[in-house]
Amino acid sequence: MFASIYNKKLAEAGALESLASLFSPLIERVAADKVILDVAGLTLKEEVGETILRSAEEAGLKINVAIAANPDLSLCAAMHIDGLTVITAGKELEFIGNVSLDALGFSFPAFEMNLLLYNFKRRLEIIDMLKRWGLSNFRDFAMLPEVSVCERFGREGALLQRFAQGRLTRPLLVSKPEPLFEESMEFDYPIDSLALLSPVIDKLIGKVCSLVKSYARAVQEIRLRMKLEDRPDYHRTISLPFPMVNERTLFKLLMLNIESHPPASAILQVGIAVSVTRPRSTQNELFERAAPEPEKLEITLARIATLVGPDNVGSPKLLDTHRPDAFCMERFKAPSPRSTTKKLSEGRALAADRLRLAIRMFRPPVLAMVEESSGLPVSLSARGLDLNGKVEKLAGPWQSSGDWWNEIAWEREEWDIALNNGAVYRVYFDLRRSAWFVEGVYD
Repeated sequence: MFASIYNKKLAEAGALESLASLFSPLIERVAADKVILDVAGLTLKEEVGETILRSAEEAGLKINVAIAANPDLSLCAAMHIDGLTVITAGKELEFIGNVSLDALGFSFPAFEMNLLLYNFKRRLEIIDMLKRWGLSNFRDFAMLPEVSVCERFGREGALLQRFAQGRLTRPLLVSKPEPLFEESMEFDYPIDSLALLSPVIDKLIGKVCSLVKSYARAVQEIRLRMKLEDRPDYHRTISLPFPMVNERTLFKLLMLNIESHPPASAILQVGIAVSVTRPRSTQNELFERAAPEPEKLEITLARIATLVGPDNVGSPKLLDTHRPDAFCMERFKAPSPRSTTKKLSEGRALAADRLRLAIRMFRPPVLAMVEESSGLPVSLSARGLDLNGKVEKLAGPWQSSGDWWNEIAWEREEWDIALNNGAVYRVYFDLRRSAWFVEGVYD
């Protein structure tokens, strides 16, 4: 036997689950306002239902309770009949016979398990046809000959009729909360060496990954916490660009992060917790070349970040500003194979359509010596580029300024100049510093 609880008004998240857990450990969470619980071991069904109603009233919940032989029958009754309903075998239509056929358009777990949820349009067509025949409720539909319904509507119609008769059975989909994916270890004496900490981290990562794999999940974020001897707790968080569950990769990423930000004191306790998500699934093209594993790329990026700093590793992203050459570095994410193929094809089409002039930027810009005549540059030299030549053609100036309210204010005049040696450069005069700079060279 199964009991369904339907909350007629909005309540706090988890309120129905907390109520149902008082009566059975086997609970299916259908939605925020609907739960089903297994009450097969309880003999006095009416007393159980009355007790559930009293407990809900004490908790400030206004609910309907229905007890029946299968989960979806009890759920349907709870959604359409007020108060307590106990349905005995063979009398299903006495309770749900007057339910409108429109209820067949709702999403019940039984429909999902029988793939009717994915054929929602077909369900609506069947309901519309039944109404055109003059049928209005479950009883009218249940009284039709089953063979004729199957011949007219196929498997979908037969399943819907069994549901209207209260005979569509299924197992209870018990909702099991995921555990806390975390492990910790406390030391007998303080540890002040990464060589001693490394096997501990390796062991904890292995335990956490085993638990994550048992739930068919993958790691999205790692959180490390260390209790230090005479300092505040040490916290580090690593957000992964894609879900992974490779123990060696996670261990190396965590150790590289600790090496770049070592704790300031001896360690008394270590704890590792992870946030999980669904594992990623990829499908490469049939004739696509094999690429290195993304996990290896992530380790390489972590090693580079240890050497040059995390703010200097990633993909450049243009900032929403008029400031010249304004960009930041964001975390590198490997594109999917299909998007890469699409971008390559678009790039080839663009290249075939027209050619674009590219400029190689000098970072930082190179200080230059410019000779002027009538306010126009006539010669250019820069020691850092071994550059010295006369200006044959020029375009400009283009004036720009901005961010005058903070330290990164700029005000400059830009020129494109062609020298007698055939090279074309982008130069600018910084009005705030009163100096010329070579910003880049055109290919």
